[in-house]
Amino acid sequence: MDTDDDEHDECSRQETVHVLAAAATADAASSTAASEAESIEGGEATLMQTIAGVAGNVLEWYDFAVFGFFGDVIGDVFFPPQAGNAAIVESFAVFGGAFIMRPIGGLLIGYIGDRYGRKRALELSIFLMAFSTFAMGCMPGYERIGFAAVVLLAITRCLQGLSVGGPVCSSPVFTQEIHLHYTWG
Repeated sequence: MDTDDDEHDECSRQETVHVLAAAATADAASSTAASEAESIEGGEATLMQTIAGVAGNVLEWYDFAVFGFFGDVIGDVFFPPQAGNAAIVESFAVFGGAFIMRPIGGLLIGYIGDRYGRKRALELSIFLMAFSTFAMGCMPGYERIGFAAVVLLAITRCLQGLSVGGPVCSSPVFTQEIHLHYTWG
């Protein structure tokens, strides 16, 4: 009789294990289905976030590159009148100075992204680029304020360099983090 009770207990344990396993499988399936439903509903929002992240990065690089296209005009307006192409060379020296600030911007904005979130870091980066570009457009030229125009131009250009250095790392990470892990690749 003792063996019958042992066999009964063993069967009961196996049935309990099967029931628990089935319940866990059903629970996992329902949570996966819920996650997929949320991702389908949130797919439109994720697409908009991806487009916004990419568009912000493209616009930042556009603002950054426009300086190089207008190097001759910037040289004439913000630098003292000089013989030859010296003003253009000085303009491109300021253009190159912004590239020195990019790694510093990557460190600074990367830290902000790690500490306060990628979205906030990207927003700060876009705002910093917009502010410095607007300030550069409002600055008086060399004829009005003299050497201060050169200094202000260099400062705003360095701010642009800081700004464009941040999204180099933050934008791809932000874009990847908003997608589900199984869609990475």
